[in-house]
Amino acid sequence: RSRPALFIVSPSTVHRL
Repeated sequence: RSRPALFIVSPSTVHRL
């Protein structure tokens, strides 16, 4: 749950990757 939630709640993370 935490993993998918991070991507949905923190779209900025995708830019970091």
